[in-house]
Amino acid sequence: MSYDSVPKEEHDSPDAEQLAIKTRDPSGRLCDINIVLALVAVSLCFGMGVFMFFDLAYDQMKPAETTSAPQFQFNCGSSTSEARAAGCRFDLTTFTWVPPACFDEPLMEEFLGSKNWTWSLDELGIQQVNESFAREGDFESLYTTMDYHVTHCAYAWKKLHRSLFSGDLSHIDGYTASIHHTEHCLGMLLESRDQDQTPALGVTKFASCGQGVIADPDQHAMSYP
Repeated sequence: MSYDSVPKEEHDSPDAEQLAIKTRDPSGRLCDINIVLALVAVSLCFGMGVFMFFDLAYDQMKPAETTSAPQFQFNCGSSTSEARAAGCRFDLTTFTWVPPACFDEPLMEEFLGSKNWTWSLDELGIQQVNESFAREGDFESLYTTMDYHVTHCAYAWKKLHRSLFSGDLSHIDGYTASIHHTEHCLGMLLESRDQDQTPALGVTKFASCGQGVIADPDQHAMSYP
């Protein structure tokens, strides 16, 4: 018994296949390559970000070799006068006096310029104060809105990321670095409230920054917000 080969149709010929390969749209292949490269780049960036986070966090959280208290590079004291004497700056976004090394002024100005914020001495918003007064930080507390509160949480997290990707966590103040502040923000964000109408109290705080600040229990015990 013998087998005869079945003739191929014209489009099945080797010449036709080579022609199809040669005439394939080069822009389509370039698009495929770009997609693959983009996915690889995203994966690399994500991996580097995760590595940097755990590497830096581990270095900051390692226990000290001695039992002495953490040594800070900067401290703002416990009063407005002490903070000013130490050269600290008042961050109106978080109602916190922070050392110069931890003061992110461009980010604060970005926050203050995002909306027409209001501040008042009373919960009902009758005794309102202007922004110049609020910037000075010469008060124990001021009332704002829940919208202000929500936005200040986003600002604090953005500040964390800016320091993380700069590779230097020593520029994070103790208030922003505190896990208790993050938990406070998450709890507040999950509550259902009228953000424009519900008053929120901002309490003036005094933070430290520098080596050891993340592990300092006193910084994590500050009042919130």
